[in-house]
Amino acid sequence: MSERLHIASLGVTLGGHRVLDGVELNLDAGAYGVVLGPSGAGKSTMLRAIAGLVDASGTIAIGDSVVLGPGICVSPEARGVGFLFQGLALWPHMTVEGHLRYSLKGARVPVAEQANRIRETLEPLGIADLAERRPSELSGGERQRLALARALVARPRLVL
Repeated sequence: MSERLHIASLGVTLGGHRVLDGVELNLDAGAYGVVLGPSGAGKSTMLRAIAGLVDASGTIAIGDSVVLGPGICVSPEARGVGFLFQGLALWPHMTVEGHLRYSLKGARVPVAEQANRIRETLEPLGIADLAERRPSELSGGERQRLALARALVARPRLVL
């Protein structure tokens, strides 16, 4: 599920301040990487740039596809990136199943395939029996597993 990630000369400017400058990273397919640093160092900004959620410069390639580079800026939904947000970003009005269906719809997964994908994603995480609950009806750990399921259900090329 994880493809090679290559970042060269990544830069991000927010509010007139250069937040990232010259970031370089190479991560082989199937590898895990950890980004460490103090608060405000740009860790989340780097992940958001990889996902295409902030304007950035430089080069980002996922697998054989350049998603950011000279004259290239692939939209977030076309990058094939699953993102597990630090604050989980769960919608209070949606059920567990609704969260996953929303992700699958955005990934253009056929409706006929969605139920199987949802079941295949929820069962290993131990929350298949909670599919009709809303986030307020889940424990903290269950909410975290829901956020992880939402990041995985579309079978992304890369998970952040």
